Amino acid sequence: LQCNKDTYGFPSQVSDDPVLNYVLTKSDQFPYGEERRLFYVAITRAKIKTLVLYDKRFPSVFVDEFLHHEKVSEESYVKHPNANKRWTRSADQFLLKLHNEGKSVKYIANKMGRSQTSIVMRLNKLTQ
Repeated sequence: LQCNKDTYGFPSQVSDDPVLNYVLTKSDQFPYGEERRLFYVAITRAKIKTLVLYDKRFPSVFVDEFLHHEKVSEESYVKHPNANKRWTRSADQFLLKLHNEGKSVKYIANKMGRSQTSIVMRLNKLTQ
């Protein structure tokens, strides 16, 4: 359930404790490593069938990987530098300014260091 690309989806985009980076080995620092192992176990241990439920508009990176494995690249795992930062009033104003200027979601996401999904979700919240 909830295999969506979202802050509280799977894998969760809520940042882990930065202290973990000091105790994890290099192999454990692969993006979403622990969630990736958990997902693998979940989809391979079923006796009869596995159902993975997700929103078609925002599938998680894991769903994308097994539906479109030919598109997987190292670039797929680049984390957005501001992904886990709180939205501030000035960031909201900048987002609305770019949006009102007609900039694309992709352009805004790159400019703000956030995912396209987070831009769309924040715009939805600010314009309602």
